Amino acid sequence: MSVEEGHARLRKAILDGEIPITMPVGFALNSPRNTSFISAIDRNHCCQESMIAVASNVSNIILVGDVGEVVDIEEQAGEITTGNAVWRSLGRHDCRPINPDQHMFTATDPMSIKFIVRKAAGYHSMAENAAFIGNDTYFPLNTVHALVDYIRVLPLRGDKIEVRYYNGMTPEMFRNIWDSAQ
Repeated sequence: MSVEEGHARLRKAILDGEIPITMPVGFALNSPRNTSFISAIDRNHCCQESMIAVASNVSNIILVGDVGEVVDIEEQAGEITTGNAVWRSLGRHDCRPINPDQHMFTATDPMSIKFIVRKAAGYHSMAENAAFIGNDTYFPLNTVHALVDYIRVLPLRGDKIEVRYYNGMTPEMFRNIWDSAQ
């Protein structure tokens, strides 16, 4: 494959969301005070944001590491970001989000969040993700499984493909994601 073909292939894969990545497709807020079902526009008693606001905040989290089908964060109060949350999957703390600075929600009392995650590529509607989840315990998300916010392929100059990394992405992370997709 020529450098030009490799450049075009990499650029297309990133821009068109062709690289499978692991993202939440549904979530459930958990708190000791929450005893009833919360609708999409309601607020959890311990959360300062509505379910729609939380969905917007968590719909573009990309997880790396040893990730199972369910990922949760440990209970805590205050502003909960991807960086200050303690992530757990498969009973271990071996997974984490790429972006460490993403706001998820603000909790007035200790609470946690559980995610159903899926490794996929491209756009998936709320209906598709709800069918994948299979029950109504989790609030489904619209997801775009793409890396456009994390990596840019620079214009080709010479015989080298150059990229820039953003939002916590590193060359090693991208190499692992790319290799696992091949």
